[in-house]
Amino acid sequence: MSDIQDQYLASHMNLRRVIGWMGLLLPIILLMGSPSQVAHTPLDSISDYHDEGWLGVVFAGTLWAIGTSLIAYRGYDIRDHLAGVFAGSCALLITLCPHDVPGIISATHFSAAVAFFLTLAFFAIYLFTRTAPAGTPNPPSATGDKLLRHRVYRGCGITILIALLAAGIPKGLAAAGVAVSSFFTGQWLFWMESLAVWAFAISWMIKGEAGSAAMQTARNAQALTFAVGGALRAIGTLSEAAGRSKRSKLDALIGFGKIVSTIYAQRKQGK
Repeated sequence: MSDIQDQYLASHMNLRRVIGWMGLLLPIILLMGSPSQVAHTPLDSISDYHDEGWLGVVFAGTLWAIGTSLIAYRGYDIRDHLAGVFAGSCALLITLCPHDVPGIISATHFSAAVAFFLTLAFFAIYLFTRTAPAGTPNPPSATGDKLLRHRVYRGCGITILIALLAAGIPKGLAAAGVAVSSFFTGQWLFWMESLAVWAFAISWMIKGEAGSAAMQTARNAQALTFAVGGALRAIGTLSEAAGRSKRSKLDALIGFGKIVSTIYAQRKQGK
């Protein structure tokens, strides 16, 4: 793997981790800075922070950062890019269309929010669990640690879907004429949104860490290849030196030292 490929992969994994960290911290920051009269009691939903001073800036700024990062995201193939562009555009629409403005504006806000979470679930359940780009004949099956990570991705995606459905329970019951329990009032929507955001964040953070581990493994394999090849060349050099009657043992040792220096330089260059 070349240095350019290494740098591209490293930046790609860093982007995944950054997206994950932003999602993980957003509900926590909003909760800790909540303007509620009761300490650390959240507002009814994450979107309610839109007009809450500096917390509104955190809300909008984080969604813009997540949105633009998703739009810039590249994965295995065009489906990853299209899904990222769509999810990122939905994140931007959420901030541009406040939920408390009646009519088409609020409808766009809620539609974008639902589409945003559905796309994140699609990432976790399907896109993150592939083992090769689309069209690859006989793609390898996930085994070992990768299989475990795939289960975590699917679990995160299912959690997003469950949280999304659960968030609509109060309105669904009210629309059906059923009395809504106090359990589903208050901050129910905030916690369901936070659960979905945290599940999304965990899946992206794990995906980023997995990529970094894969990159390090590749580097180690490359260094091992250099070391083995260098060792074989060193053995050949010593054998050749031993077979020549006119060459002294000191010359052979000097030659071996040069080979070891070459191995070290190649290994250092491969990192």
